[in-house]
Amino acid sequence: MKGCDVMPKVDVVERIENLLGFVGKRVDAFSKNSLRVDIASGLAAALSLSAIFSLLHLLINSPTEYNVRRQVGFLLSPVLLCVACYLAPVAMLHLTQMRRFVPSCVVIVIFGSILLICSAVGYDAASRLLRSGLPFGEALAERLWDGLGALVVLSVLTLPVTCVVHYAGAIVRTIDRWHNGEEKLPSIVG
Repeated sequence: MKGCDVMPKVDVVERIENLLGFVGKRVDAFSKNSLRVDIASGLAAALSLSAIFSLLHLLINSPTEYNVRRQVGFLLSPVLLCVACYLAPVAMLHLTQMRRFVPSCVVIVIFGSILLICSAVGYDAASRLLRSGLPFGEALAERLWDGLGALVVLSVLTLPVTCVVHYAGAIVRTIDRWHNGEEKLPSIVG
């Protein structure tokens, strides 16, 4: 067959390395601006958490009760609430210019989770306190223990995501140095 052209030989590995090098440079450049990194960390935590909430909501509700407007509204409100709660600590960190002893990703997770718990449970807790027959001190202590458990769960769910975003530049630089032979591969064994 004379009319068939042979496809040019493409070095796939070289193209992938070039693409990863380009992405690595962009991530490294992005990671040098702490405000952008903190905003991306807060958004990553909020969107991952709201995706979990939305998935649980869709799995729990039966398909017979499906009303598109109601479902979209119910799925959109946790997203907006999570974004607001996890971006508020970012604003606090960068407006106060306080000296930090812990990484900002941990501050974002802890304070964002506290704000989310307070905003989501606040109204419900207040109404239950008024309706319950328990003394005020006991009811408040019960709500505080529930909030502490929720804080631990939310922190466990969001901390890995925020840490990956926060340390992405360092991860990319380490992989690049290792790939270029400048550094030994990090080992967890020792």
